Amino acid sequence: METRNETTLRLFRSANLDVRVRAATLLLAHDDTPLGILLEILDELSDQGLGAATERVLRRRNDPELVGEMIRRLRSPESFVREVACDVLGRRGGPEVTRHLIAALYDPHMMVRRSAGFALAERRDPAAAAPLLQRYRESAHDDFNVRLALECALNALGVRFD
Repeated sequence: METRNETTLRLFRSANLDVRVRAATLLLAHDDTPLGILLEILDELSDQGLGAATERVLRRRNDPELVGEMIRRLRSPESFVREVACDVLGRRGGPEVTRHLIAALYDPHMMVRRSAGFALAERRDPAAAAPLLQRYRESAHDDFNVRLALECALNALGVRFD
C-alpha cells in the first residue's frame, strides 16, 4: 500500500500540469519534502502560483547543499528564481556567498538587484562594504527600490554614502 507522501510524490511526476501543481502545493506544506523536489518546484512551477510559497519553505531549510544550489540558481534564466536565490543566500549563506550577491547587484532585472541588496544588508559582511559603495555610486539612475536596498546594506555596515 502506497503512503500518502508516496502518492503525492507520484502525482508530482504526472504529465498533467494541473495535477503536478496540486501535488506540489501539498508537498510545500510538509517539512520533510526532499530539497530536490522543492528545487524542482522553484525551477519549474514557480510561475504557476507556487513561487512565494516555495521561497518561504526554502528560507526555513538548513540542508547542507542548499547554499550551493542557490548559488547555481543565480545563473537561472528565470529572474524570479535568481531573486529567490538572493533572498535565501542572504539568510542561509556564509561568507562565501558575498561575492555572488555582489555580482547579482549587476543583474539585468531590477528585482534581482533589489533582492541582492537586501540580502547583503542581512549578511552584514564587511567585505561587501567597498563593492556596495561603488555600486551605490553607479546607481544614480537605477530604480528607487534598488537604491533603497543598497542604502539599507550600507547602513547595516555603518558605511556613509551621502
